[in-house]
Amino acid sequence: MNRDKIRFYLVFYILGIFFAETCSRSDPAGLYNPKDFVLLWTVYGTHYLVFGSYLLRTGRYRDRRKVYLFGSLLGLYEFPITKVFFERGDFYVHGVNVFNLFRIGFIRHAFMSFFIPFYLSISLVLNVDKKFFDRFYKRFILLAAFFFGLMGGLFGAHLRQIIVLPGLAFGYSYVLLPRRRFSPDELLINERKALLLLLFIYALYIPMRRRDRLPRDPIAYVVAALSYIIVIYLIFSRPAKERLPIGEPIEADAELFLRLYATFLAFGLSLYALGRIARIVSFAIFAIIALGSFVIVPYLFRLCYKNSEGGNKEDHKSAYGGDEEAP
Repeated sequence: MNRDKIRFYLVFYILGIFFAETCSRSDPAGLYNPKDFVLLWTVYGTHYLVFGSYLLRTGRYRDRRKVYLFGSLLGLYEFPITKVFFERGDFYVHGVNVFNLFRIGFIRHAFMSFFIPFYLSISLVLNVDKKFFDRFYKRFILLAAFFFGLMGGLFGAHLRQIIVLPGLAFGYSYVLLPRRRFSPDELLINERKALLLLLFIYALYIPMRRRDRLPRDPIAYVVAALSYIIVIYLIFSRPAKERLPIGEPIEADAELFLRLYATFLAFGLSLYALGRIARIVSFAIFAIIALGSFVIVPYLFRLCYKNSEGGNKEDHKSAYGGDEEAP
C-alpha cells in the first residue's frame, strides 16, 4: 500500500477506536496506550481493511443498509473472540445473552464501530456530497456525541478524559489525513491477503480468550452460526441501491475537526456537569434524610413510650373500676 492509503486506513481505525471504545468507555486508553492501540487493531483494524475495501470496490458503500449490515457482521466477533454474547446476564437463553447480542452487536457495534467511522472517514477523502454529510452529522455525529457525554460525563469519567480524548482522536485524524481527494479504486487493498490475516486473528483468539465463558448448551452455538448466516445472507441477497449522493465535497480542514471536537466537548462537559449536580442533589437528599432520622426516630420512640405508658394507666384504671386508684 502507498503512504496515502495507509494514512487513510489509520484515520479510519483511529476514528473507529474513538467511536467504538472511547465513547462507550469500554477501553478509554485505546487512543493513548500503545499496547491497547495494537491489540484493538488486531480486531478492528483487520475488519476495517477487509470490509472497507470490499465496500469501496463493489460500490456497496453507497447503500447505507449494506454498511449497517457489515457493522453488524463486525459486531458478531463478540461471539467467538470475546465471548461476550455467551456471558450470563439479562435475557440469558440457552447459553446466549440475547440482550447483549442486540444491544452490543446490532446497535452499538453496527453504528459506533463501523457505520459512523466509515462514513465519516470516506466523507473526508471521497467526493461525497456536502448535503449528505450535513444530514449525517445531524443524525449520527450528534447522537454519538450525546452517547459520549452520557457514558463519560454522566457515569463517572474523569474530567481530563472528557477534554483530552476527543482532542486526541480528531487531532490524530487531522494530522494523518491525506491532503487530497481519492477515487474509491485508489483506496482498494489486496482483500485476499487481508482476509487471510483476519482469519488468522480469529484462529489465534478463539482458543485463547475467555474459554470459561463457553456455554455447554449446543443451542448457543447454533444461534451464533445462524446470526452469521442471516447477516451474510442479507448482505449478498439483494443488490446494493445507489443512495449516497456524489457531488461537491466538504472541506476537510482544521475548522471541520475543531467543529467535531467542540461538539463532543460540549456534550461531554454538559452531561458531566449534570452528573455532578445530580450527585450533589442526591447527597443533599441523603444528608437531609440522615439528619432528619436523628430527630424523628428519637421523637417517635418517645411518642411510642408515652402512648404505651398512658395505655398502661388506662388499663389499671379500668381494672379497678373507673377513677379508683390501684393499691
